[in-house]
Amino acid sequence: MPAGCSPPPATTGTTRASLPVSPGRRTSDTRRDLVVRQLVDLYGPQASTPIDYLDHRWGAEPFAPGGPHPVAGPHTTVSYGRALTEPHGRIHWAGTETAGEWAGTMNGAVLTGWRTAENVAALLSRDVREGASR
Repeated sequence: MPAGCSPPPATTGTTRASLPVSPGRRTSDTRRDLVVRQLVDLYGPQASTPIDYLDHRWGAEPFAPGGPHPVAGPHTTVSYGRALTEPHGRIHWAGTETAGEWAGTMNGAVLTGWRTAENVAALLSRDVREGASR
């Protein structure tokens, strides 16, 4: 299932492809051939000669097992979630790891960025109204 961004003509773009069914059992060359074949099916013969190809097996990563969207273990959010979301002094946290919804995705990162920005803006507004400086 490729997912990509189409840039303006004559510029460079990227495409990400995921191969289901035990990609680790296939060689890097075999995975490349499968991805390029799918890209040709979608975009035509010009896709048969990519400028570059990067092959990465997320399941082999010790710190991100299972994919580019790592999932915390059972009860992690319930047990430690507040430590990830509560401000510590003037430090406010945002990022996909702090997302209650869409954790591990870009959407989760953006949502927590908005949440954190709104919280900081509210604190700054309060400080201005009270005449305090931090």
